[in-house]
Amino acid sequence: YVHEYYNDIGTAFGNTFTDFGESSVAILNGFGQLFTNPSSWSEVSGIISIGVVSSSVLQDIGIGKFIYLWGLISVNFAIVNLFPFPGLDGWQLLVLAVEAIAHRDIPDKVKNIFSLVGMALLFVFTIFILIKDVVGLL
Repeated sequence: YVHEYYNDIGTAFGNTFTDFGESSVAILNGFGQLFTNPSSWSEVSGIISIGVVSSSVLQDIGIGKFIYLWGLISVNFAIVNLFPFPGLDGWQLLVLAVEAIAHRDIPDKVKNIFSLVGMALLFVFTIFILIKDVVGLL
């Protein structure tokens, strides 16, 4: 069944920030469980599973929850992108912070090596998750 409700603008903004905070905490908790609970790796999904789930949400629940889901996915990507892992934007922020604290530049060769290794690991992880998604659909 469909439940419709309407909020005034103040309540809507309040709910937005509440949902953003709760979603951010849930994303960070889920990421932490990848290291503390090895069985949680079975729940990791890639772009194929995201497409399957989002099309199912659109079909079964409607456009409102579909948009909410994609907002959650966007927040997830933004948070993960800020992790200080080589190849992500968080890595660049970490390098800038270290250089600012040390008052000297990290050699470009060192930054490039770390970034290339990080990107290679990200590509391997992406391919692994893609294969996992394809096998899961069979």
